[in-house]
Amino acid sequence: MDNGKFKDKILICVDCKEEFAFTIGAQEYFAERGFTEDPKRCRTCYAEYKKKQASRGDKKPTRGLPMDVEMEDAPFRFPDSDVMDSVPGERPNVE
Repeated sequence: MDNGKFKDKILICVDCKEEFAFTIGAQEYFAERGFTEDPKRCRTCYAEYKKKQASRGDKKPTRGLPMDVEMEDAPFRFPDSDVMDSVPGERPNVE
């Protein structure tokens, strides 16, 4: 990468309020992965933040049905009609 567009930066951690360096190498790493914002936390606080999230079970929401809905109870819409049915696989005689 072109080191000319990056310069070491000193940032302030949002958690511990301490200064930390956002080095040229780290900026290149972020840019290669498409990150557009500077980090908010120092390495120590970021590791603690991730550990807390993992222990709380915070995960990205999954797509699909809520866990309390049985598959058989879920409504099903046939792709080429407005007919709803609760039993997937049995196509009504629609003309």
